Amino acid sequence: MTDKESDDIQLIGIYAVEPIDGTNKIHIKHIQNVTSDTTIRDTPIKQFNLTKDIHAGICACNITHFYLEKSKNLPVMHTTICANKHLRTIPLYRLFLSFKITDDIKTRADLLDKPIEGTYTLNVVVGSNGMTLDEDLGVFENKNAILDKMESFVKTEGMMMLTNELVREAGDKITEQYKSDFKFNIPDKYLEK
Repeated sequence: MTDKESDDIQLIGIYAVEPIDGTNKIHIKHIQNVTSDTTIRDTPIKQFNLTKDIHAGICACNITHFYLEKSKNLPVMHTTICANKHLRTIPLYRLFLSFKITDDIKTRADLLDKPIEGTYTLNVVVGSNGMTLDEDLGVFENKNAILDKMESFVKTEGMMMLTNELVREAGDKITEQYKSDFKFNIPDKYLEK
């Protein structure tokens, strides 16, 4: 590593939002510090199948101190729905459980040392388009209850219709890509035996 490269590397704090059962409050927990050249991944919680070729994974969100300093809307966990199609895993959409801080945060202690009040929201993101499904989910019962709700929601008839449509669109897009990648013309002149 050169001196220039070591000067560009920063230390980044990684945090997680921890809901407090039976309330509309959270704690923000410091997980670790990493360098800026480290890939930051969310923490897997649960995986399940919707069909033979469509699977889902629920993860707890890890956020950087940069995001924590700038936003009052914090991701808590997400469910990512993916399809296995044409030897590829294709992300279809994400369902986010977020927490919107309503407390007045003025100091580091207000943010990290005390329970923070707010509202839980549910959002769906397809591609670059997001939509809020529920502005206020009320109190956070417990982790298992919310995991069951997120899994049940993506298995509803309406969400399965959306999922199947997104799988069809992804398949059509891949087919068109293959057609353009392997397009060729048969030569008019060729050697005969």
